[in-house]
Amino acid sequence: MKLSFIITFAAVVVTSTAIPANAATGLTTNNLAERLQVGRQLGAGGGLRGSSQQGDQSQNTPSTSQNDGNTSQNDGKQEKQDDSKQKSQDDKKKEKDDKSKKDGDKSKKDDDKSKKDDDKSKKDDDKSKKDGDKSKKDDDKSKKDDDKSKKDKKDDDKSQKQGDQSQKQGDQSQKQGEESQNQGEQNQSQNQKQGV
Repeated sequence: MKLSFIITFAAVVVTSTAIPANAATGLTTNNLAERLQVGRQLGAGGGLRGSSQQGDQSQNTPSTSQNDGNTSQNDGKQEKQDDSKQKSQDDKKKEKDDKSKKDGDKSKKDDDKSKKDDDKSKKDDDKSKKDGDKSKKDDDKSKKDDDKSKKDKKDDDKSQKQGDQSQKQGDQSQKQGEESQNQGEQNQSQNQKQGV
């Protein structure tokens, strides 16, 4: 009787180790109960029944502890996987942060370059404005010179006109002088005729 029970129990142990760890605890208990029931039906006596139950309980304990060992082993694997997964996520996050930092640095450099270009462009604009102001001053000076030249020309024209007028008056005075001289000669000639 005891031999058949041991064989049955051995079969239960083999079956329980073949079942995955997460399902092993519940299934082992059910299988063990069924096997023990089969063992009792095969002809367990009254005195043996109690001893076999004690044996069942004592042998059931190692089986459970073995399953616990499997569970803890699986927990160790799970922890390693979780640690590996966490490390991988941390590495990815670090890479992402590094990339973000590099992009930020590049963006800052681009902004600095853009600012320098803007400053240079502003300086060029200021220089261009100064050149424009200088050109305007030169144009104003040139215009003043032109105005002065026109005024000088007017003065020259006026002087020439006055000179022409003076010459005309001189010519007229000379003509009058000649006429006076002619008249004087005529008067003298008449006086001489009358005196004769």
